[in-house]
Amino acid sequence: MKWLRTLLCAALTTTAVLSFKVDAMVNRTVTKTTATTSGETQAITWNFTQPGYYGLYQGTRKVTGEYGSINCDNVGDTLRWVERPGGTYTTFTAVEEGVVTCADVVPANSLMKKAQQKLECEGAAPAAEEPEPAPAVSTPKRGIVAPSAVPPGFTCRPGYYRIGTTDGMLFWWQVDASKNFQLRPWWEPGDRGSVLPMWSVCTGPQTNGMTEHVFINREDDRCLSVQPAEQGNDGGQLTEDTCRTIEDLQRFYLYRDVAGSNKVGIQNKQTGFMIGQARIADNEPMRHYSMGSPDAKGTYVLEPVPAW
Repeated sequence: MKWLRTLLCAALTTTAVLSFKVDAMVNRTVTKTTATTSGETQAITWNFTQPGYYGLYQGTRKVTGEYGSINCDNVGDTLRWVERPGGTYTTFTAVEEGVVTCADVVPANSLMKKAQQKLECEGAAPAAEEPEPAPAVSTPKRGIVAPSAVPPGFTCRPGYYRIGTTDGMLFWWQVDASKNFQLRPWWEPGDRGSVLPMWSVCTGPQTNGMTEHVFINREDDRCLSVQPAEQGNDGGQLTEDTCRTIEDLQRFYLYRDVAGSNKVGIQNKQTGFMIGQARIADNEPMRHYSMGSPDAKGTYVLEPVPAW
């Protein structure tokens, strides 16, 4: 009987061990903690060799929909197609990046098209630069008939122009009896016939392939200027001053959204700052910014003065 007693003890010992393991898992809490982190740094370099407006974009397409499935399964003793519950899904395409201009012809509903819309492009550029429309002929009721202080080497376009916000609501007005100018509606009550918001646009020599421009107010024959004390101030206010023979603070470059468009950005030759304003509102003074003015607040309509 000794061998039977030994076997029985072994069995009891085994049972005790199993009992211990089960007991160790009862009334215990298992907590799973996970955490992930990721970081990515990108350095993308674009080289621009021509002046103009460019849109840099990076994005992806978001795709959503519904899904379902059928599976081959054994039902009883027969293989059958069994429909499984479906649901909704969201996925994304590969990341796309690039650069686009208003002159590019791009597919509709593409990321490039979205970038063009952010640039407020009017469409594809024509095959060749279109001549600017001739200003409407008008006879001033007061003010200077023609600028008498055009700098040497500059030729003024016929007639007069107005410069305003892209919605056509506000325009550059010379502030009477001062050197400042600011945004105001085209005609204010009692100002019918005023020449305060009218400008001569004069073109001159080229610098690095860019044509220089001066803007001369019709009312006082003074040139749009950046004062020396303001040339390094981001957000500094622009003024008018006596037109000078040589003065890069009175010279400006024009950037068109697309060839033939009347939408322009205006950059000072000396500082490289772009004209803009803090906000689009009545009586808002004109300023200049080193990085330009965001949200299209630095884009203006340059167009002939309507007949009046």
